[in-house]
Amino acid sequence: SSTAAATAIDGMAEQMGSLEERVEALEDTEYSKNKVVVQNLDTGVKQYVSSYADAANILNADLEGAYKIYPGEGYSEAALADRLFENTTSLKQIEFPTNMSSLGRNVFAGSGLTTLTIPQTITSTSYEICLKCNDLTSVTIDSPNLQLKEASFSTCPNLTTANILSVGKMETTAFYKT
Repeated sequence: SSTAAATAIDGMAEQMGSLEERVEALEDTEYSKNKVVVQNLDTGVKQYVSSYADAANILNADLEGAYKIYPGEGYSEAALADRLFENTTSLKQIEFPTNMSSLGRNVFAGSGLTTLTIPQTITSTSYEICLKCNDLTSVTIDSPNLQLKEASFSTCPNLTTANILSVGKMETTAFYKT
């Protein structure tokens, strides 16, 4: 019957789609090994670069876009330098490698970050890491050994949610003018 044939064709098409997705995921894992992935959130296009500094260069060349940066399998970097993503308005999301332990001064100041999660591995931040991040709405901190410095999230007018699961020490002005 034509209904059974249509159902069989639909099933095969679904399996093919699933297979294509698995192949794409495997290719992405292979391409991203020991790299940083820069993904355009509008188009889904990914670029694979050697470091977060290289990722910052790409984003600074396209301040109108919307990007997510995350580590590929096996990538490691211990710290993000001072001012690395400062005024990088196209940066919307970032994930850190499992060995990252430090964020430099003004590292995301004035950037376009909308959310930020500081994991347990990050134990050191400098001052004003997210100073004047106008798009920042939510921060999650889960680092029992973190020393959160003064003005870390100062002057972030749209920051409405701070999920502080654990923190070692937090300066009194960490969330000044939010």
